[in-house]
Amino acid sequence: MKSEQLKLELIQWLASIEDKQILQSLFRFKNIQENTDWWDSLSDDQLKEIEKGIDDVKKGKTISSKSVWQKYGRTIKH
Repeated sequence: MKSEQLKLELIQWLASIEDKQILQSLFRFKNIQENTDWWDSLSDDQLKEIEKGIDDVKKGKTISSKSVWQKYGRTIKH
């Protein structure tokens, strides 16, 4: 489903909601999404792991997704 279709379906669903608690929860979720950057909510350990991953990429310490899929007996879907 394309983004525009998803948005329209969500708008229609939202317009049909009568439960005030659900609407308030969705409103809080909206405010959280608008006011925070997920990066800012990461822990120090998560940030260190990301930095380690970036360092690994720079050093060429990577494996292809194809080899990972093969390891688990799967094939890549195109």
